[in-house]
Amino acid sequence: QEGIFIPVRFIATRLKATITPQDEHNEKEIEVGCMYIDGEEAFFLDKTHGYWLQVVDAALGSRFYALLETQDSGVTWETINTDPYMGNTGVSAGITFIDEKLGFIGLSHSGGSYGNLYRTEDGGLSFEECVIPSIEVPLTANEIYSPFDLPHMPYEEDGKLKILVGQGQDGDYNGGAKAMFQSVDNGITWEYIKEVL
Repeated sequence: QEGIFIPVRFIATRLKATITPQDEHNEKEIEVGCMYIDGEEAFFLDKTHGYWLQVVDAALGSRFYALLETQDSGVTWETINTDPYMGNTGVSAGITFIDEKLGFIGLSHSGGSYGNLYRTEDGGLSFEECVIPSIEVPLTANEIYSPFDLPHMPYEEDGKLKILVGQGQDGDYNGGAKAMFQSVDNGITWEYIKEVL
């Protein structure tokens, strides 16, 4: 309907955002744990120390990220890793830090159909991809498949790390069940525990 409506085209530019603790001049307050900055995922260990997965480029629905760190509640940010996903592209699917050294980031692919988990033990300076065992279930009497392929963020419980691995956007096995894994070595290896709804 270009005869009725004149098309408008925009050129997007990226502005670096800063956030500061709440005061009389600013209504944005730091949240400990997961939060969003300009719609992008961030994680704060406390009110001052945080990490931000910032989009630095995009192509064909996938994004490239850098990992930024702040020690002053987001007043200033420093890029500590220009390629935390080690050359892989997709859409960020979570960020969490257990402490100042041990952290995890997720990357989803194909509209959230499946994903990968990455682990750091040096505060985000470097990452390695986590290997989570594949769990096979029967599809038919003669076929099996692996429905659990989209890891959530790990969490600490009773001195162990636990993680739920979902089915992604295309999964329909057992009413959306997830697989639970645990690690006793800070996420280096994972052991299947049970299926949960």
